[in-house]
Amino acid sequence: MSKKDESQQIRLNVNADQMKTSYANAFQTHSTPEELLVSFGINQTLPSQEEGVTADMILQFTDRIIMNHYTAKRLTLSLQQSVREHEERFGVIELDVSKRLLQTEVTEGDGKSKAKQ
Repeated sequence: MSKKDESQQIRLNVNADQMKTSYANAFQTHSTPEELLVSFGINQTLPSQEEGVTADMILQFTDRIIMNHYTAKRLTLSLQQSVREHEERFGVIELDVSKRLLQTEVTEGDGKSKAKQ
């Protein structure tokens, strides 16, 4: 590689004029040999009207992102780094909801809620 090649720079111009923002608390993945499909949506739990059924869970998908596996791997690495930095700053993210509820109950005993999400 010549000195001229090493000093070249690429300028990245980002255009977010048509970007939309969505919220999701649930996702589903599907993979083909060429692509990864990630569907995003809202998970709602409602009291059930049916006897013997505690709750009805409604999962409504609203958005889907389709990407190749190279982009999926770069996204995975970026998300892992973001979560690692968040946990270093704010503490471990507990995925087991029953354990999160126990943490909330324990900390509410002293009048200060310190529950982690």
